[in-house]
Amino acid sequence: MYDKRSAWVLTGVAENRLADTNLTDIFVAVQTEIPTTKQFRADVLWAIEGKGAGAVGYDVIRDREVPVRLQPR
Repeated sequence: MYDKRSAWVLTGVAENRLADTNLTDIFVAVQTEIPTTKQFRADVLWAIEGKGAGAVGYDVIRDREVPVRLQPR
């Protein structure tokens, strides 16, 4: 079975501190959704330490970006 659920790619960039490197060293993070062929939209979210977070949606049917509003819960 394939094409049943979207895939997520989580990426973090951190200074290499060798064996002492851990998740708290991440200063740029990106979360990307790769949609199934049935989905009409993909979202990309990112956060940069000290600069906040952002997001953009992409409508694959209309081939255009769509706004995404981030808000705390």
